[in-house]
Amino acid sequence: MTPNGNTNAHTGETTNPTYNREDIAIIGTSCRVAGADSPSELWNVLANSKDVQKHITRFNSDGYYGGGKKGRKGLSSVKHAYLMDGDVSKFDNGFFAIGGHEAAAMDPQQRVLLEVAYEAFENAGITIESLRGSDTAVYACKFIAFILYLLDLRIWS
Repeated sequence: MTPNGNTNAHTGETTNPTYNREDIAIIGTSCRVAGADSPSELWNVLANSKDVQKHITRFNSDGYYGGGKKGRKGLSSVKHAYLMDGDVSKFDNGFFAIGGHEAAAMDPQQRVLLEVAYEAFENAGITIESLRGSDTAVYACKFIAFILYLLDLRIWS
């Protein structure tokens, strides 16, 4: 819903606001999260209360483990994490008309976002060709900072 009304240029106040209802439709979804590469996999993880925490294998987590103490330079305070499955370096840059050098320089999260956005359209049965010139949007969310904030509150309170 969006507000409509007259806005006073000096005070910024809106008088006689009315709301117009705007219908929206969510017709395609996709996701990449720890333990799930699709909405149906995510549902299974949640429905089964599955803990998808894994031992960190991207580096020698045992060798860099600092005994769980925060603030030790060069050492990690964890050996486990919630990690996405799959290899984020496997990206079909040609499919997205992105050159090899540009794709190599892209943040892996950007590459995953392109794939997930395309999958949402694909899952909705919408072709990219049909979108040209249309009034269409993709809304994406990355929420790790909020999760870390909540964890920090829980740990320190």
